[in-house]
Amino acid sequence: MFGPSNQHRKQSKNTCNPLYGDIHYYTYSGDLWSESNYVLGRFISEFGIQSIPSPLAWARSISNISDPKQWDVFGSLMDHRQHHQLGHQILRLALEYITEPANRQDPIRNYSRWAYVSQLNQLMCLRTQINLYMRHKCRLKLTNFTIISTNKFITMGTIYWQLNDIWSTPSWSTIDSVGQWKLSHYNAIKEYYDLTKWGRIAIHHNNEIIEADWIPNTNNKNNNLFPIEFELICYTIWSFIPTYREMLNISIKHFIQCPINILNKSLNDLNKLCHFNHRNGRIIQIIIKNNLNSIISDRNLLLLDKPIQIKIWPKNAGKTLQIKSIKLLNIMNNLLNIQKMAPFLTNHIYEIIIESKSPELFINLDIDPRIDVEFWFSINGFHLINEKEKIINLFISGNKTISIDVLKHYLWIESLATLNMKEL
Repeated sequence: MFGPSNQHRKQSKNTCNPLYGDIHYYTYSGDLWSESNYVLGRFISEFGIQSIPSPLAWARSISNISDPKQWDVFGSLMDHRQHHQLGHQILRLALEYITEPANRQDPIRNYSRWAYVSQLNQLMCLRTQINLYMRHKCRLKLTNFTIISTNKFITMGTIYWQLNDIWSTPSWSTIDSVGQWKLSHYNAIKEYYDLTKWGRIAIHHNNEIIEADWIPNTNNKNNNLFPIEFELICYTIWSFIPTYREMLNISIKHFIQCPINILNKSLNDLNKLCHFNHRNGRIIQIIIKNNLNSIISDRNLLLLDKPIQIKIWPKNAGKTLQIKSIKLLNIMNNLLNIQKMAPFLTNHIYEIIIESKSPELFINLDIDPRIDVEFWFSINGFHLINEKEKIINLFISGNKTISIDVLKHYLWIESLATLNMKEL
């Protein structure tokens, strides 16, 4: 749908001309993880997809947290709050891409696992659209055969729907009604605004073609900041050791405003190059390098197989994903510097080390809502593919402290590999 903000023309014979006006675009069919499923335009003023709220938000909105029926994601209460005509089918859309979580005995943990699946699907749908719009900000596709390309911005901006909720319900928000960030906000939305000074990489898989672009940070005050080189690294879920790595022959001599294509290969060619040898769980990552260091980020990574396509996982996958250590940081640890990106100020910050003996994808941390605390993680929805452990900071809101032993018991960990596991 094209909105009425066309200031260039009062009337047009072609009201769907993408050169003018703005676009509201929602779709719930086709491959929602593929850029080909979405449209380009001058200004995309609404786009998004639903997910269900965090366990904490849901717990605070129901009358009895001990009632299993109120935690049923396909139950009457969830159905009553669902305002989309597709109803439960909105939630089941995620199962086209992600494995359905095996049932646990605890209904609250079951809800949490469905929230993970729902929010991961929202993350990937939003990331796909954001990457599309950022990659094409100097290109505009008019028809299947006509593309305008220029060194000036054509797609001038995007606004996703929506930021936050005021009540707990299945919704398009990326922050729920109690202020908890969904996976999409930790990742896709943060990628929206939190560009490194060296820019970012947007990778996508469409019609058997793998394409990646370097997106410059146009807000840089120092226009001399641009990457020296890029490195392609190939992995699988079967080992922390790369199957292949190669420096990409891309030269950027001066700062520019428009994205630069740094990779365009067929999936077949990439399979051969990366020595994947018909394995599933194929992963590529592109690293930005400058004179000082390498920028290694989960944002620069693409899983070539949809999770639902991975039928066999390594024997340790999910089973060895655990908390290695937790400690409470004190004022001597420079708390203000640590929490500069947090959505609230607190003196209760924990350092958590998550470890695994097997590569893990889209690791999600959550806290059992029965202890009723608001919290935020420095990162979430992260991967362990090139390292066996990662340090995460946990921020607890308010004056409530949690003992290390309690936190170890009530901190939940999920990944793609744990979804098949009935009980740990």
